[in-house]
Amino acid sequence: MVEASRDAASLAVRLYGDPAEVRSSEGFVVHMHLAWLYLLHAEFTRDGADYRYWRRDNPRRLDKVDGEARRWELARSAKERWPNSEVPCERTSTFFIGLQNKVEHRFAGDQHGRQLARGRLGTRAVRQRHCSRLGQRP
Repeated sequence: MVEASRDAASLAVRLYGDPAEVRSSEGFVVHMHLAWLYLLHAEFTRDGADYRYWRRDNPRRLDKVDGEARRWELARSAKERWPNSEVPCERTSTFFIGLQNKVEHRFAGDQHGRQLARGRLGTRAVRQRHCSRLGQRP
């Protein structure tokens, strides 16, 4: 999953830097969102944490969507990983949650959203986390 996270972040950067890509901002936001989600899920897997949703009416059964176990979305994953909202990684992931929501639900020519999406904050933070996990410098 760490590799999937790295791939999603790399794709986000490629989309962002491609002048021929019409919707590069949206692609950047979507793939950085996925990069954070995959990275957190990889950490939960490594730590043995169960990040699946269980049914409320029968807590011994998994909540499923299209036959697959439903897993925590980025907002829940970030909240579980970083209960203190002052942690820079949590703030960065929250930033991408907001941008993803804007792209997915309300993005219609909003220049402010485009300007936010072009920030380099997310790629730097994910790169630093990957490097620190591998014992390397960013």
